[in-house]
Amino acid sequence: MRNLDSIRVRRPELYDVLLNKLVREDKIFSTLANALVFAASVGFKKQLKLVFTDSGEPIRLSVFDWDQDIPFMYALALAHSNQIEMMREDYFEQVVSIFEEYANGGLSFIESVYDSASPVQSLEQLVSESYRTDDVSNIFDDW
Repeated sequence: MRNLDSIRVRRPELYDVLLNKLVREDKIFSTLANALVFAASVGFKKQLKLVFTDSGEPIRLSVFDWDQDIPFMYALALAHSNQIEMMREDYFEQVVSIFEEYANGGLSFIESVYDSASPVQSLEQLVSESYRTDDVSNIFDDW
């Protein structure tokens, strides 16, 4: 078994200001990891997978939840590639790369709809469009 703790998840430097707003200023997400997971899900939903080279401070893998976030990363890579091999540990660096690129795409979309005057409502609107439901109030309470 490889030591996955040495792996770091990159975050696009281009969206450092947005991530700072989401986590530190507006406190919508409790961690950068949570914000990236949300962004990756938005990126996948919108089919926005964007490569990036300039990274902000990478996030230690141990910050991500091993019961939810890591399985999400594997599922995302499997859905993207349709290759069962993605579920093997020796493909994990590729899994993380796919996650990073969908998070980048999601952040680009989030930035286009994010309203600093009503940050929670702008993201709730994004979620309600995705799920076709009217009741998305307090959806970010547990993040």
